[in-house]
Amino acid sequence: MKKHEEFAAEARLYFACANDADKNVGKFPAYAMSAPRPVMLLMAFSIELSLKSFLLENGCSYKKVKKLGHNLARLWDECNAYGADKMLVLNEKEIQLLAVISDLHRNMSLRYRVPSKLGRLPVYGALEVLAHKFLVLCKAPSLKIIHETGF
Repeated sequence: MKKHEEFAAEARLYFACANDADKNVGKFPAYAMSAPRPVMLLMAFSIELSLKSFLLENGCSYKKVKKLGHNLARLWDECNAYGADKMLVLNEKEIQLLAVISDLHRNMSLRYRVPSKLGRLPVYGALEVLAHKFLVLCKAPSLKIIHETGF
């Protein structure tokens, strides 16, 4: 399995884990206004690996991908330099959502309960839709395929 395929499969697994976690803890009253932080973190990892998978598949070096770090907005900008914006167009709300989750993820705010510098937290549904779009972009395999191939 090539590195970009590994990243795409891992992205799918993080996405599935986020969905399962949200089904359990996302229903708590405290999360009526925003997704639980552990769920957001899993979705952020899914987005990060999806974008890195796309970059690797489209010729970006592993060294450069690693150097881009955890800044999801910067990763998306780099993906656009490799033609992602011709395959996936994000609307203004999705770009804003990506900026928020990027801020939370790159600054480790989700792990350490530090408020976002942007002063916002995403709701789960919108974050799930955005992460799924990135899974499609990187051609992430289904859970069934991951299970059958023994990834």
